[in-house]
Formats: sequence, structure tokens, C-alpha cells
Amino acid sequence: MHGVLIVDKPAGPTSHDVVARVRRAVGISRIGHTGTLDPLATGVLALVIGRATRLAQFLSSDEKEYVAGVRLGWATATYDAEERTARGDRGEMIVLPPQQPAPEVGEADLLAALTDFVGSYAQLPPPFSAKKIGGTPAYLLARLQKDVALKPADVTVKALELVALHDGLATLRIVSSSGFYVRSLAHDLGRRLGCGAHLESLRRTRTGDFTAAEATPLDVIQAEG
Repeated sequence: MHGVLIVDKPAGPTSHDVVARVRRAVGISRIGHTGTLDPLATGVLALVIGRATRLAQFLSSDEKEYVAGVRLGWATATYDAEERTARGDRGEMIVLPPQQPAPEVGEADLLAALTDFVGSYAQLPPPFSAKKIGGTPAYLLARLQKDVALKPADVTVKALELVALHDGLATLRIVSSSGFYVRSLAHDLGRRLGCGAHLESLRRTRTGDFTAAEATPLDVIQAEG
């Protein structure tokens, strides 16, 4: 088997977990992914299988599209809702309801702030990220409460649209270059608005030419493997 398998990743497992589960399901060890999704994120994860693994470096650089839920009102150390998660009865990851009131941020203020994040600019990755500092992933240093001196990386945001704003949750549609951190966008947006913010939910709807409509849910792959 050689080619690209488009997986609809659920919330909970890491991208490496998804690769491991698909390896067991299809009985092929030579499988890689083409763009990491955080455990809380869902959506399009393109896996390369067999001889197609040589295409990973090219597919990883493709443009990405997301739908993000940004919770306004407070920032978190991880820039996402990790501190608000719990496990359900079946082991699934659940994001607990917010415990703080929504800030008084109007749609006009939010739209004005979003314009600062369109185009090309240098973005600072989250301290809890896989970026390496002296060979060590930043998240390991952050967990040890050590200084995480990350360098900004050049990114491009082609489109940034406000889909909805309700009770302190801003739903955004984002089209960006590879290497863009939506968690950093949420954190930086909260600083720009002066109210703090973190990423509550994230779904990748497209990577390059591969869309969510073409993706197969991970549980289906495991059941039919």
C-alpha cells in the first residue's frame, strides 16, 4: 500500500498516536504524518504510507485552513484549554465550561484587532510547543518551569474571518501558511484586546488540496483495518 490517507483526527490523541493506531490497523509500519495537530484539535491529518513517505516534506509545507474557537476573558499557560479538560466515561477528552464571565468585547473591536494578524509577520511560538531549544522540545522545558527562549518565525495569514461572536467565544476561520500556531494567535489576540484569550477548540478543515470531506474518521479506520 502506497499513497496518502486522509484521517479525521478526534480530540484526545496526539498526531503520533494517530500514526501508531493506523499502523496497527492496516499492518504497515512505514507511515508518517504531514503536519502536527495538538491533542485537543480535530480534523484533517494527512498520512503518507509506503513509498509516499518521501512526499512528507512537500505536503507538510502546504497551506492550512482552520475553524477556531477563541475564548475571550483569560489567558492560559499553554495558550489553549488544556487546564479546562477532563476525561469522560469512555476516556474521551471533554473541555469543561468556562468559569469566568465573558468580557465586554464588541464585534467592532474584535474585527479591528483581527486586522493586525492578516498578512506576513513574525509569530512567537507557544512555550508549550514542539519547537526545540538546544535540542530539547520547548514543552519539556516549560513543564520544568525553565526559561523558554523561543525565536519568532515568519508566517503568513491569507484569510482571517470572524464567523461568530457569542458570550465571549469568537469563532474564526483561518487560512495560513504551514508553521502557523493558532494557539499563539488566540493568545496574542487576547493581549491585543486587553482581556486575555486562549484557544478553546480547533478543527483543521483543509491541508493543501485535502479537505475534511475526504477524511475518514480514525475509529472507522481502526474498525475496518
